[in-house]
Parts: sequence; structure tokens; C-alpha cells
Amino acid sequence: MYERLGSNAQLLATSTSTSATLHNLPPGSEHTVNVLARDADGRLSRPSEPLTFATTAPRDSSCLVNYRVDSGWGNGFVATVTVSNVGDSPINGWTLDFTWPSTGQTVQSFWNANVTSSGTRVHVTDNGANAELAPRSGSTATFGFVGANDGANPTPTTFTLNGTVCRTS
Repeated sequence: MYERLGSNAQLLATSTSTSATLHNLPPGSEHTVNVLARDADGRLSRPSEPLTFATTAPRDSSCLVNYRVDSGWGNGFVATVTVSNVGDSPINGWTLDFTWPSTGQTVQSFWNANVTSSGTRVHVTDNGANAELAPRSGSTATFGFVGANDGANPTPTTFTLNGTVCRTS
């Protein structure tokens, strides 16, 4: 199984059966692959049609993020995000990063956090009053924003808290 990277291709997996397991793909990343088969005489087939898939957030993580769209209209929406520390150590000062799935999504205004963005990347920091996240979901930080969208408004799939990929709910 090969993944196209620009004008090159990278071998992701080999298999002698009809399935393959891919290891070490970053959570929340998208991949497009083609399958090539080799017959008993060693001849290589043409590449299959491309197959695109996305990896998901990890099952186990020290953080949990709940992203909820509270209301929406044609080209805008209001969302609430709740961040929980489910790990064993307290967090004092946090940053949350995510990427919009669609280039037409943006944050227009926000509350209970500081939000900056560049292109599809969004960077959120605590506002001081919600900087401490007690361990084992002892406390949460909730913030919200008004967003804009020019078409589809898919939910972000991967959130990182202080660099750790979080579970989502």
C-alpha cells in the first residue's frame, strides 16, 4: 500500500492477505493510498483507485475535549468547547490547538479564552481565570465562540492540549 506525497510515493504497508495494518500514523491526519498487487510471477498490477481515510483521536489520553455547535445559521454558528484534564497531574496553564476541516471556517469572536488563528489552524489559551485544570476531571475549562462558515461546517476531529492529542466526546 502506497501513499502519494507530492510527486513521490511512500510505502506504508505490505501484506500477503487482503488487509493491512498501518502503524504510526498521526491522529487526526488524512491519507490517500493506492494498492498495488504482485502476482505469483512477480508482475506488478496497476495501482488501485485512490482510497482516502482519516485517523481518529486516541482512545486513551490525559485530556478530553467536547466540541458542541449550539446554534447555526446559513453562514455562521455558535460553538462551546469544554476541556477536561483526565490525567493524574494538575495542569496550570493550557493551550488548545485544532485545525478546521474546511478552509471556509473561521472564529469571529470568543469568550472565556484567548483565540488566535492562521488559515485553518486555531490556537486557544486560557484566560487566567480558567488556567487550572484539576486532575481526574476535577475541573474543566469551558469557552465559546461565534464562527463563520462558507458552506459545510464539519466538526474539527483532533484537538491537542499542551501538545497532547485529546480524546473527543
